[in-house]
Amino acid sequence: MTATIAQGSQQDLPAISTVRTLAEDRAAGEAGTRADLVRIAGGSEVWLALAARDLLEAEGMATRVVSMPCWELFSQQEQADRDEVLPPESRARLAVEAASTFGWGEWVGDAGEVVGVERFGASAPGEEVLEHYGFTADNVAKRARALLGRLGRGGQGPLADLPAERRRAQGV
Repeated sequence: MTATIAQGSQQDLPAISTVRTLAEDRAAGEAGTRADLVRIAGGSEVWLALAARDLLEAEGMATRVVSMPCWELFSQQEQADRDEVLPPESRARLAVEAASTFGWGEWVGDAGEVVGVERFGASAPGEEVLEHYGFTADNVAKRARALLGRLGRGGQGPLADLPAERRRAQGV
């Protein structure tokens, strides 16, 4: 069975021609494969997460991109299904949200990060605003590398046992 989706947008977004589903990952024996990094994106940010994935995988990093257009529907899934999509042991999680970062903490966890917008008011053509706020494949890949540098591959690195308060106090 092939998953098919048609999504409309007022934005001029690149077409995404192929997306692997969990069922396809299972069939290929990759569902249980551990990713160094999990990137989570909502709607229009998925193409950006996929572009950053291509950059990171070219460097030998195992990555996973999760499209999560609706937190509410995802949270209603069985815990085992949610854990298969966002493995609890994969603490290196980076969400990409071209809006407020509010609420993403639940999905990236205490060790993860969000590429998002903390302030509003920029006025320019869409591509310029996105670049101004850091929504480029290069910047998302850079943030992912920094996250992996801090946590180690798979999020089990040197800071895995450091309490969140201490990490924040140290600026990491």
